[in-house]
Amino acid sequence: MKPAKVTSWVWRVDRWQIIGDCVMLLAFIVIGEQDHGFLDDPDILWVIVRAFLLFGVPWIIAAFWCGAFVRVQRGNLLPWLLAGLQASLIALPLGIWLRALWLGRAVVPTVFITATLGFGVLFLLGWRLLYGLWRARASAPGAP
Repeated sequence: MKPAKVTSWVWRVDRWQIIGDCVMLLAFIVIGEQDHGFLDDPDILWVIVRAFLLFGVPWIIAAFWCGAFVRVQRGNLLPWLLAGLQASLIALPLGIWLRALWLGRAVVPTVFITATLGFGVLFLLGWRLLYGLWRARASAPGAP
C-alpha cells in the first residue's frame, strides 16, 4: 500500500521566507532601538522580544492569510510581492496598535507610524524582492 500523499498547506510554504522575514523584522527592531538610544537599556533583550512578538505575530498571521508565504516561481513573482505588501499593510498598523496598547499609550505619534510603515515595508519587501527574483530565476525553464 502506498503512503498517503501529503498535501497540507504546511508543505506548500517556503520556510526560508518565514526565516528571512523574522530576521528582517529583528533587524528593523534592533536598528529602531539603536536609533532611539535604547540599546543601553538593561532590559534590552525583553524590549526586542516584546517588539518582535507585537510585530512578528501579526506579520506571520497576515502573511499566511494573504498568501505571502507561497513558493515563488517565475509566473507568480508580482502577485507574491503584492501579497507581501498587503500583509505589511495589515500587520504593521496592527503591530503599532498592539504596541500602543502594551505601553498604555492612547496616542501613537505620527512620526512613529510613518517610520514603522515606511521602513518596515522597505525591510520586508526589499529582502523579499531579492529573494523572489532569485527563486523565480532558479525556477525558470532551463535553469540549472
